[in-house]
Amino acid sequence: MRNDTKFMWTDKCTAELDELKVALTSNPIMKPLQPNRPVYLTVEGGMDGIGSMLWQLDNNNVPHLCAYLSTATTPNQKKWLPFQLEMFGLAMSLQAYEKHLLGNEVHVFTDNAVVVHLQSIGQ
Repeated sequence: MRNDTKFMWTDKCTAELDELKVALTSNPIMKPLQPNRPVYLTVEGGMDGIGSMLWQLDNNNVPHLCAYLSTATTPNQKKWLPFQLEMFGLAMSLQAYEKHLLGNEVHVFTDNAVVVHLQSIGQ
């Protein structure tokens, strides 16, 4: 990760990446969404991409991921303000996860100061 070092991707890197993908999408890290339980949505929007995680707490209050969502930003979106990217990420996530969210209590987490302020107004 230094300027004077050439980056090399090997077969071992591919195998380790594949192993990591399996681990991140399997039990105990990832579990199916449980109906009638609170659902938590963590959203992140940035110039390079937008992503979110849908998760729940199990009976022991241990968080478990239920779904991931991510996309790269378009050249036009890269011109947006940070709060616009965050709000777009929230809207995109709510639409993508709609069938999982209906009927459940939903808690949204964001680190964007403008969005956090907007949330406090409604309380």
